[in-house]
Amino acid sequence: WCRARSADGGDVDAPAGLGYALLNRSVMARVMPDGMRRADVSPIASFAASLRRGITAQSPAGRRSPRTVVLSGGPTHPTYVEHSYLATQMGFHIAEPGDLVVRKNRVWLRALDGVEPIDVIYRRVDDVALDPLVVRSRVSASVPALTWAAQAAGVGLANAFGSHVVESPEMTAVLPSVAQALIGESLLLPNLAPSDELATAPVYSGARADALAPGRVVLRLQVVAAPDGITVMRGGVGRVLASGDQPARPTAQLAKDVWVVDRPHHPGDRQPGAAGPVARRAGRWCVVVRRAVDAARRAVAPGRARRRPARRAAARRPAAPRAHRRADGGRQADRRARAGRHVGARVPVHHHRARARPAHAHPRRSAR
Repeated sequence: WCRARSADGGDVDAPAGLGYALLNRSVMARVMPDGMRRADVSPIASFAASLRRGITAQSPAGRRSPRTVVLSGGPTHPTYVEHSYLATQMGFHIAEPGDLVVRKNRVWLRALDGVEPIDVIYRRVDDVALDPLVVRSRVSASVPALTWAAQAAGVGLANAFGSHVVESPEMTAVLPSVAQALIGESLLLPNLAPSDELATAPVYSGARADALAPGRVVLRLQVVAAPDGITVMRGGVGRVLASGDQPARPTAQLAKDVWVVDRPHHPGDRQPGAAGPVARRAGRWCVVVRRAVDAARRAVAPGRARRRPARRAAARRPAAPRAHRRADGGRQADRRARAGRHVGARVPVHHHRARARPAHAHPRRSAR
């Protein structure tokens, strides 16, 4: 699915970084939404949908509504947080190797009431930890006969088993000849020539301990092959290398959100307080929604807002004597009758008072 080809090899076995990129972007959208709107940062949330379509397309032929699971190494895996986040974003179940079993070239998921069939497995474990019957490894968390089920078209694997060979740095030198031998075509993207010069841009190193300092960053980008074509995520994650880290295996010291803007941004293009097109559209929609809500409230209870002050005023008035209330109610009824209208007399809420019952109405209480 995802591969970055360079002189040091690619990452196509169980590529990591997509979940971190989506998670970092969601955090940045909450922390500094104004800055992202002013810079016109390209969204990356739709890439998860493209990845879902690409994974579902690996289902064997004839499977309607294929069921997909994310195969993870468990909570002890270094990137388990990314596995669970991707499974939540794409709507897949997350499973560990102990949850899967192979029977008659089909993969089944162990459940409380039995086993359920699995059509596609989006594996987040390496080839060496996938099938102990094919690869001898000390890793105990693996699914026996999983590769046999994939070869028999009983289940789809994404990525396919054996993709780890493409990541080998030794394959970089022979990739052009391999492409000619297998597909009869040349590589569209030539290999990068190895160079010791990592960067040519000048860097600034401050004199203070908390000032700017040069550092090495590894950019990890994502590409997915879906049925509708190749989709490149307009963004990524930048891993800041710690002291002693290898570029191919960076540690989780610090991660940066990589922005891809729609056009070159210059400080004088837009005022600091000006809102972008997204903010303007959002503002118009807020006005429309607010007006619709107000209209709906008026339609549901047209007189509630007018009667509420009257009720409050009536509740603040002192209660009139009972005889006066009866006489006043009678005069109002006479006036309505003379006017040719028959309207039920409205009694204020505070006039409904419980009358004192006679003693004989409570025989038990009177006996006491």
